[in-house]
Amino acid sequence: AEFREGVESLADLEQGMVLEGVTGWLCRPGDALDLAAKIETFSAKPQLIEDMGEAGRQRAQEFFDLVPNAQTFLNILAQEVPALGRQPETKVPHV
Repeated sequence: AEFREGVESLADLEQGMVLEGVTGWLCRPGDALDLAAKIETFSAKPQLIEDMGEAGRQRAQEFFDLVPNAQTFLNILAQEVPALGRQPETKVPHV
């Protein structure tokens, strides 16, 4: 799969990676004019593609970082399965 920078569909994202105007734009599903306007803006300002792509890359690295996500998973597991004998906030060993 190719890395797509900038334009995502609202149907794909409730909340998440795309910060409107920072990491990309959200397009109204089925609205070709909305999509075309955003593509035209990229065409007129090509630096936006690089800027939004880099901002998106940084957000993805923060959003999907292994250690905090593993910590969250372990905390949920400790909370929901007390028989494991784990306390929430158990530190995750560095891999």
